[in-house]
Amino acid sequence: MNRLRRIGLDRSPNDLQRISRIYNERAPTWDEREGRGENLVLGPAYRDRLARMLEGDVLEIGVGTGETLRRVQALGAPIASFTGIDVSTGMLAEASKYAESSPFPVTLRQMNAESLAAFSADTFDTVTASLVLCTVPDPVSALHEMARVVKPGGKIVLIEHVLAKNPIVGTAQKVLAPLQRRHMACNIDRPTDRMLRDLGFQVERDDSRLLGVVHLMVARPPGG
Repeated sequence: MNRLRRIGLDRSPNDLQRISRIYNERAPTWDEREGRGENLVLGPAYRDRLARMLEGDVLEIGVGTGETLRRVQALGAPIASFTGIDVSTGMLAEASKYAESSPFPVTLRQMNAESLAAFSADTFDTVTASLVLCTVPDPVSALHEMARVVKPGGKIVLIEHVLAKNPIVGTAQKVLAPLQRRHMACNIDRPTDRMLRDLGFQVERDDSRLLGVVHLMVARPPGG
């Protein structure tokens, strides 16, 4: 556990404020700039595959501008309710544009992924996040909280970029990581796929693309 808790944790008490500030500033133009780039890298199929896996009462960690919310609405996914959290009020304001016309109840709240204390244990059928655990200062705590709030038999669905096993690609990620952390508070060299397994999550699906950098994972909480 100590080894896991050191992953990506060169944090300071002001990390969350810094992350919030970065994404507040970028929120109004995110979809036209960074979001478009993300979707070009992932491809629309990857985002849609995640959206089709969501069901029941859904919690999204890092709802951003509402990308996943828009997709589950368009695809008619079997959603009973959708709760989205984010540390950035700017991102939440963008996501709120897609809440009023939703065919299912939508709740958006400012919250830190590392502490979901506002939610009781066993609340959600599905917990999801897309390209978020790379930014959360303490991903281990965030994963523990995801496991706590998902119902027995529920699932956790993630899209993440991770440290590639290919040594050449992995080395390139490590070289670029400080620049990405400085500008986006994003750690592109976290081994999130291995972190899940080391924490005891039961990984039922792990599809990858882009030389093993991007993973779509479905997991059950430890002991589930």
